[in-house]
Amino acid sequence: MDTFVQLLGLLTAVLIFPLVIWVPGWLLAKSCNVLDFDQLPLTSRLALPLLLSMALSPVLVYLAARYLGSQGVWAIYSLIWVLATLTLLRQWRDFADGIQVLWKDHWRGAIILLAWIVGCSLAVIDLILPDDIWRNLNIMDSVAHVAFTDSITRTGVPPANPFTYPGEPIRLFYYYYWYLICSLVDQVGGAWIPARAAVQAGSIYVGLAIAALIVVFTNLLQGRTWFPGGARQNAKFGWILLAVTGLDLIPWTFLHLIHRFFHLGPGGGVSLEHWNEQVTAWMGAVVMSPHHPAALVMGFTAILLLVRLCDGGLTGWRWWMNVALIGLAMSSAAGVSLYVTMALGLGLGIWAAWMLRDAAQRRSLLGLVVAGALALVLYAPFALELRSSSKLESLPLQLSVRAFEVTDYWLPSIVKVLKQWSASRYLLRLLFLPLNYFLEFGYFAAAALLYWVWRRKLTPKLDSVEKLLISIAVSSFTVCTFLSSTFKWNDLGWRAFLVAQFVLLLWAIPVTNWIWTRTPETKKWRSALLFLLITGIAGTTVEMINFRLRNIDQVGPQGVATYEAYRWVDKNTTAETIVAFNPNSTIDYFNSLYGNRQTVSAGRLYGTHFAVGEMGVKTLEDCLQFFSGKLTEAQRNAFLENYKVGVIVVVPADPIWADKESWIWRQKPDYANAGARVFRR
Repeated sequence: MDTFVQLLGLLTAVLIFPLVIWVPGWLLAKSCNVLDFDQLPLTSRLALPLLLSMALSPVLVYLAARYLGSQGVWAIYSLIWVLATLTLLRQWRDFADGIQVLWKDHWRGAIILLAWIVGCSLAVIDLILPDDIWRNLNIMDSVAHVAFTDSITRTGVPPANPFTYPGEPIRLFYYYYWYLICSLVDQVGGAWIPARAAVQAGSIYVGLAIAALIVVFTNLLQGRTWFPGGARQNAKFGWILLAVTGLDLIPWTFLHLIHRFFHLGPGGGVSLEHWNEQVTAWMGAVVMSPHHPAALVMGFTAILLLVRLCDGGLTGWRWWMNVALIGLAMSSAAGVSLYVTMALGLGLGIWAAWMLRDAAQRRSLLGLVVAGALALVLYAPFALELRSSSKLESLPLQLSVRAFEVTDYWLPSIVKVLKQWSASRYLLRLLFLPLNYFLEFGYFAAAALLYWVWRRKLTPKLDSVEKLLISIAVSSFTVCTFLSSTFKWNDLGWRAFLVAQFVLLLWAIPVTNWIWTRTPETKKWRSALLFLLITGIAGTTVEMINFRLRNIDQVGPQGVATYEAYRWVDKNTTAETIVAFNPNSTIDYFNSLYGNRQTVSAGRLYGTHFAVGEMGVKTLEDCLQFFSGKLTEAQRNAFLENYKVGVIVVVPADPIWADKESWIWRQKPDYANAGARVFRR
């Protein structure tokens, strides 16, 4: 029954999301004819509003929430909805005709999108069994994303850090723009849509937005000599390529086999991405860390608008509007994922330097400079907020060479002398970069090579849009190869590659078209390309099966008991309640996902993570002492008063549980089951 309730909440969120991230974009595109909206084919007229809403809403909602409060946000959205309704009523016949044409001519695409919604919904929910909870591989990331969304709903903007409460709220240090949008859906849905359902629905729409980006890009690039084929055919191949990853399946399987049968090496990990430094598959990126692909959508929406500037023909207020939209989109992207935006921003800088001698594009360069200045101005309040929230003492970036499992583990294990020569690791990484990237990109690497072999035969001259795509791809490769982030994980090296991945996908579309049409040019390459393509699709398939079926946290009956306790907390306490539980674990998976409350300390990782500094460590230690059972009554009361605790949750793993003379057995709980006791103050 609980699984059905989860699914119902998720599907309700899916239905509400368009009010937040489609309707505003449709109203803007319709009223201002953005990207010649009225002349676009039907599929692009459906896709573009999603892209515009996703690109513009985060920064505008943040600024409205920051300076006008939540009432100001809802006043703006109410006005948008009223204007959109009036516009729709005036053009109802055109809208109805469009629905009819969509189902008649594009029903296959509609079924694919519906299948994505249903399949993703079934993949991300928990399966609540009588004696276990079956989660997915995304559970660790979900804890953070859900907690951030819930904190925004409870505490507003700027939100409080939901994982640490040292006696008073502290600001969250995180790029939370995307989860601000998820929070709006959470607020609209009320009790029907918990924060987790809003986050899960958001990941579904990020996937739809990437599909929409392909539709609009293929339409905008149609007719250019270097991008042959019809827009509809190209979009179809682009969607197929979203199901393709690199050759990860081969080394992942090999590492599993030699570990299992010969007890060599660490194995391949539960995910295909764990065998090496990640270049994440499209579907995996969307369901595991949706805000990074969301930033990609925002950044490439800005690229779409910049391409329109490069094509010329915009004058007056339309030129200025395009420039403003570019600035808004880049500012939103920076507030969603600075890693993705860093690669895009550097690429735009490379392109600008490349185009300085092109007199025909100087007006476009001027527009880019103005848009960049606007993006920085709009981003400044958020940057200052993050600065005041951070306890970091140094820049969390370092120079490096991208890691490779072969050079970092296997070669030193075989050639022992390499362990004594530390510089050899970086030299070997450089030497093995081609193999590293071929395994990670697979079909896309081969397709890009073939594409440029064909492209050079046309003409050596590159147009401004080609230079733009090359610049941002080179930037992405450079950043991800020679820089790494040090803030717990190398998220920079994992996420900034999405920029290059999308450019490679665009270059792979013509190659895939050639394979499909069996042209003589690709005859000798067809077998190899098909092998890479099939392996890439198989890799994504295995990864999504792993995502749903490889439960790394089988919690058993105790997990169900803890789940029921936190569901009680969610239903029987106010949103302002502070919860205390034993943080003696790496991550707590229950309060954030099911309790939806601020916690004193959420565990050894998230409780001290997100740049909270020494106060996070002290809060963790105090909380551990409380659940040790060694405190006197006066000390316990002092802890509860200092940290303003409203609810205490105790489970059998806590040391205090084993002491049958402790206060948890003398005091009557407000809720209890075989594996949890809950006390409300």
